[in-house]
Amino acid sequence: MLQYFLIFSFLLIPTNAAYDYYKLSQQWPPTFCAVNKCKPQYTKLSKFTIHGLWPSNYTGARPIVCQTGSVSMVPLKQIPTTLNSALASNWPNLLSNTDYRFWTHEWEMHGRCSSLPNSPLDYFRLALSIQSKHNLWNILTAATFVPNRTYPKNLYNMTIFQSTGAYPELSCLQDRKNNYHLLEMRLCLDHSGASYINCTDPSNTCGTNINWPL
Repeated sequence: MLQYFLIFSFLLIPTNAAYDYYKLSQQWPPTFCAVNKCKPQYTKLSKFTIHGLWPSNYTGARPIVCQTGSVSMVPLKQIPTTLNSALASNWPNLLSNTDYRFWTHEWEMHGRCSSLPNSPLDYFRLALSIQSKHNLWNILTAATFVPNRTYPKNLYNMTIFQSTGAYPELSCLQDRKNNYHLLEMRLCLDHSGASYINCTDPSNTCGTNINWPL
């Protein structure tokens, strides 16, 4: 197995600060699972899954672990069956822990800082709604992208732009041969999550050419 180096980091500080926009981060399981011990069913999953919906800022760190006016995660049994199923399918925990533990982590870290600090269920519904409007797998394959091939970074950016009207942010893993492998695609939206906007750093951690592994 190739050895990868995780070359991105996040600027995060505990705060109750306001935020400027949303960032929906979706991960590509085959890349993630190349450097993590995933559940077997996810190692070759040909579907982008949600990592998180993150309130973010144009300058400085994005807010996390906000407390004022926020509530705790709802108990698992209080999540409606249809929402639970949608989250399990589109926002799974790729690792060995339970999905609910992952959802709780994302709510406590990011959801409490969102425009919905008192409604965990509406926060998750917002993330799922954003994801469903522009299915990344469908967008790429419709543009003749094929997994296990390498494409220019600019082609990824332009393909997403043609669908959403805004440039995404790409995150990659770099191997020992300095090849870049697509790890995450992030879509940025306005403060309410209603309209797509350009992400501030389309290049992020990726080189000129990016492999889409499977």
